[in-house]
Amino acid sequence: MPCLMRSWHARAGMESHLRQGLVRAHEEFFARDTRGLESALYREHLEGRHFLGRAIYDDETALGGATRNALLAAFAELETAYTDQPVASLRVTTVSEFVSIGRPVMSGMAALLRGAPASAADLEACLTTIARQLIDTVAPSRVLLGHTDDDPGLVVFICDTRDQVDLPRYMASPTHADHLRALAPFLVGRPLWFSLDPTWRYFRGRQQR
Repeated sequence: MPCLMRSWHARAGMESHLRQGLVRAHEEFFARDTRGLESALYREHLEGRHFLGRAIYDDETALGGATRNALLAAFAELETAYTDQPVASLRVTTVSEFVSIGRPVMSGMAALLRGAPASAADLEACLTTIARQLIDTVAPSRVLLGHTDDDPGLVVFICDTRDQVDLPRYMASPTHADHLRALAPFLVGRPLWFSLDPTWRYFRGRQQR
């Protein structure tokens, strides 16, 4: 099942317009796509201008379907009108995923980490260890680890939770320092961290907002 991620960065003052347009496009097109399995839209709530989208489809043929093409066309119009950075869809291969059925999602966090392609397996193994620690300590709703096929070395880490994420507190904590020390040998540059609020969530036949 192909998994795709896309990010948008709104121009100053255009955040609400972009958010409304993205939600409307998901409602109008993704929810009507019979081969669309799951989609999620997050807003980075500290700055408020960065949005992250994730979509999972049944199979490869769905990626060329008319409904998805209409969704992409709607995205293109929004990107021209409201964003200030280039946008591209990235194909994500899931390395590991944990899902707690029935646990509500109230907040979340994400990290984009870049490693040397030759160190990708070591970076993913280190993040898998961190994911297991999170599962044991904070009881998340979902933890997803994946790497992008289109941009070798770029790794995506998402944690959804029923509790409000205090990212500044985590960034200042000994736990974060321990994580960085473990990850440092495999990284190229510092990770980008996002504190996320779910804006849209859809499972086939069931929408959450």
